[in-house]
Amino acid sequence: LDFRIESKKPNSKPDPFFSWLVNGEKGKEVFQGKKFFLYSGDQDESWGPTMSLNVENAKKLIEANGGQVLEWVRDSNGGHMGFLRTPAIKEKALRYFIELTPSGS
Repeated sequence: LDFRIESKKPNSKPDPFFSWLVNGEKGKEVFQGKKFFLYSGDQDESWGPTMSLNVENAKKLIEANGGQVLEWVRDSNGGHMGFLRTPAIKEKALRYFIELTPSGS
């Protein structure tokens, strides 16, 4: 929410990417035609439940800038690596990728 990407560095500055995205410097359709699969774990080792609040904000930014969130998996018991450590979630994301990849690519 504060646009920092390093939770363990209290003096870290907001990432410039988020600044230009929020300020509309690249236009409101910067994610037009792009599809996203999001994951967050409420037990994130660095961010805790704030990680899911950050991902919720990311979802809003993606959609406000022309992108489509295919699915957001919010795992109340998951940690930072929950996406990779949970076969069902990883499989779900891979299925989206396979279905959306043109044949012959």
